[in-house]
Amino acid sequence: MGKARSMIPTRSGFTLVELVLALLFFAIVTAIALPSLRGYIENTKLKAAARQIVSDMAEGQQRAKAENAQYRITLMLDPANTYTLERVTAPAETQTKTLAEHGGGIRITATTFTANEVNFLARGILSEDNRTITLRNSRNSTAQITTNLAGRTHVQYTMQ
Repeated sequence: MGKARSMIPTRSGFTLVELVLALLFFAIVTAIALPSLRGYIENTKLKAAARQIVSDMAEGQQRAKAENAQYRITLMLDPANTYTLERVTAPAETQTKTLAEHGGGIRITATTFTANEVNFLARGILSEDNRTITLRNSRNSTAQITTNLAGRTHVQYTMQ
């Protein structure tokens, strides 16, 4: 005769114990990963703010060269955390920038530029050599932007 079919029904799926264990494992992994993810996001915002300042410095330098005019970036330190990019030579124009779009925890904490002003002369050369701008976020990570006389910039990050 042929094979007899089994009368015991087969069950597929997960038991309640398996589901609870999987959820518990997922909760533990999430609890471990979430603080690291928040730190990563905060540090990414700091890098974006530093790139914004470096980009505006490059724009000021290029415009100074192209228009044969003097440009200045004036930094308003913490708590304002803003800066202005302005054409000093007539006709004057001013743009105010803020770091708030990168998060409220990013601050301009220090600068070694005289009177907190980055001055680009008419040929695009900085008025001061080897000066820095320091940014800090809520995790106490820092970005130090260093410029030389030719306007070349370098950013050094210290991440927490």
